[in-house]
Amino acid sequence: MTKEYILSKLHVLYRSDPWVNEVFAAVGLSMDEIADVIQSVYDSNWFDTMDEACILRYEAKMGLTPGQSQTLNDRRSAIEAKWKSSGIVNLELIQAVANSWKNGEVNCSFTGGKIYLTFNSIFGVPADLQSLLDAIDDVKPAHLAIAYTLKYLLIRDIEGEKTLTEMEALTMNQFAGGDA
Repeated sequence: MTKEYILSKLHVLYRSDPWVNEVFAAVGLSMDEIADVIQSVYDSNWFDTMDEACILRYEAKMGLTPGQSQTLNDRRSAIEAKWKSSGIVNLELIQAVANSWKNGEVNCSFTGGKIYLTFNSIFGVPADLQSLLDAIDDVKPAHLAIAYTLKYLLIRDIEGEKTLTEMEALTMNQFAGGDA
């Protein structure tokens, strides 16, 4: 790709010269490799685009050991949670760690000397729930208890009896019991 770009910037007489083409072919390959490395470094700046090599480096530095069933996204979430877990432990920090996982909207609260985590996403709980619970347990003060609440929408929670066709026609908001 780089060779073609460079050749397009040359005068028309030089574009078909075999010697020029060979020089730019060699230079173009090197520049393409450099562009790939630059893109990899750029992608490593964000947790959701890290490649596996970057994930392995972060896990080694942070002392994380991935589980057998963890996907790359689960490992990225664990790294993000560990990254965010430094600082003064307060409810905002616990919320930030909980927000590191995808598909698991979590509300954190503190009442009566106990931390309450309520999973209330329409997508359910995160795929790697145990890693999330371990990360929260690492961050929270050891003397505080923690309670988990998982919200599920059961068929019996839907008002009235509906046929399958009527249920398929509901919007997600109506299905969850909200307004039309």
